[in-house]
Amino acid sequence: MLNNITTVGFFEHMTETDAKKIFNDTELDTIFCESQWFQPLIKMKKEGKIDSLQNIVLFGKVSADKNKQATEVGLALHDFDEVVKLGETLAEVPFRESQPDDVYMLCYSSGTSGESKGVKLTHRNIFTTSIGVSQFIPTFSDDVYISYLPMSHQFE
Repeated sequence: MLNNITTVGFFEHMTETDAKKIFNDTELDTIFCESQWFQPLIKMKKEGKIDSLQNIVLFGKVSADKNKQATEVGLALHDFDEVVKLGETLAEVPFRESQPDDVYMLCYSSGTSGESKGVKLTHRNIFTTSIGVSQFIPTFSDDVYISYLPMSHQFE
């Protein structure tokens, strides 16, 4: 949260239409995802549906074939573990401290009642929610939580 980077979550069951809307709304240029999303992203990029996308970071190994497919549609493909290792070798990483009213995340609805809608949540929103919840639910360093909410939900 300290570095001023805006995150965008995707629901696992989102359709290609939902994903296209989110990419176009946010001008998302980098996505971190599981391998199962690689082919749909390549297809959408090839069809000109997600022009802003420039980088895919896969959780898992990047094969030569996947690298070739990404390159053919103008994408850079990265292995998450390699990105982490590269980050560890950098002497200094550019850093811009976030401000309370900077956008922390764009949280999209699941679209159950129609088209998915995005909400801008600021660092102040997230911090205030955390403080408010902590007044009713005390937390301790050894707590373990189980959540059934989607990972892209604001409360996660």
